[in-house]
Amino acid sequence: PSAFAKMQPALYFGLRAWVSFLQFCEGSERAFLNNPLVLVAAGTLHSWAVVYALFVAAHARAMRVDGYHEGYVENLPSSVAWSEYLVILCCWIWLLAGLATAASRIWDDEPALGDRKTDMLTQIMRSPTFRSVLSHAHSISCAGLFLSLLALCASMAFMKGSITTCELCLILV
Repeated sequence: PSAFAKMQPALYFGLRAWVSFLQFCEGSERAFLNNPLVLVAAGTLHSWAVVYALFVAAHARAMRVDGYHEGYVENLPSSVAWSEYLVILCCWIWLLAGLATAASRIWDDEPALGDRKTDMLTQIMRSPTFRSVLSHAHSISCAGLFLSLLALCASMAFMKGSITTCELCLILV
């Protein structure tokens, strides 16, 4: 790969630092959308992108230790496999909870139509317990994603071989 392709995480880190600085300068007067649901979704997608980049970096670093070969996985710490399992589980929880939330909002259009008749499924979807369970599922998936980020950052710090500038930028993001 070219030198530019190798430096993409460093460019991303610089761009992210610049955008963060601009957001800090804005204070409470936001130029961008300031909706809590959109911010949570954007934060989750950003975390998934960083996790994916850390997985790629960890695998690439394991391959660089002794050169590319079929058994490079033996150079990966066990926390990388654990993190991968946790990220997949969190992804499914987040996806299913999001689909359930969207389906319940699409299905429950009776208040807009003035219809007061409710069946058992509609009562369940309107219940505070159901909405609380979906909210907690989203929170748990985000917490699991954050734990996997921490585990991957620690794995990158303690893996065999020297850490590159790009890997360091990924850990800092």
